Amino acid sequence: MAQVQMKRDIPIQKPGAIMLSMQELQWYKLSIAANNLSNASTPGFKSQIVLVEEARLKNKDHKAVSFVKSGGIVRDLTTGPIKGTGNPLDVAISGSGYFMVATPSGRRYTRNGQFLVSDQGILVTSAGQSVLNQSGSEILLPRDLKQISIAEDGTLSNNGVTFGKLGVASFKDENALSAEGNTLYKTDQDPVPAVYFKLTQGAIEDSNVSPMQESIRLMEILRLFENAQKVIEDYEQILKKTINASSRNS
Repeated sequence: MAQVQMKRDIPIQKPGAIMLSMQELQWYKLSIAANNLSNASTPGFKSQIVLVEEARLKNKDHKAVSFVKSGGIVRDLTTGPIKGTGNPLDVAISGSGYFMVATPSGRRYTRNGQFLVSDQGILVTSAGQSVLNQSGSEILLPRDLKQISIAEDGTLSNNGVTFGKLGVASFKDENALSAEGNTLYKTDQDPVPAVYFKLTQGAIEDSNVSPMQESIRLMEILRLFENAQKVIEDYEQILKKTINASSRNS
């Protein structure tokens, strides 16, 4: 994708340059929408939305010209559909909050509650990372445990015996969490215990991406991209005709 050169010594008032900024924005939005669609079946995934900002610059005649640019990305933080699985170690979060997990790169956070018990009796994610309790420690379960109950607040128990409590963290700015892949997020923010949440045992939170809405969005983005391209081509044709006419008259 061609880059728009917004320098003061070029005629940035040209419609072609303005439309190029529009195309760059639509190309970026296209990549985000495609990523949303590819994660429509990823547990706990949150769809991403590109913010749009106006960029006002002055041309060589000191006149303000408006361009468009990305203002960053925000995630749709609404809870995805809760889908029952029947697996007692699957846990879905309704409301705010993230499970805490330990990785070789440090503590990470996830909405994906597909858990297992390792051979060492440690509660782990489907990728083998240790799931942490509210104190940041691993959760140990008896190896011969046949049944387990997980309460709405994350307490794990069996026949009145408690084995720990799932750590559910919240953050001042959830959109400041950085996606790291494999449904994990990282952040420099200090986590605090989540308050407004409920856990559902035997279920997972589906992605909150709507494939139909995202497909419609993709088509709208492509249409805007093509419209901008047509404006650029039409402007170039007008410019050529103007130059040719000037040459004939000189």
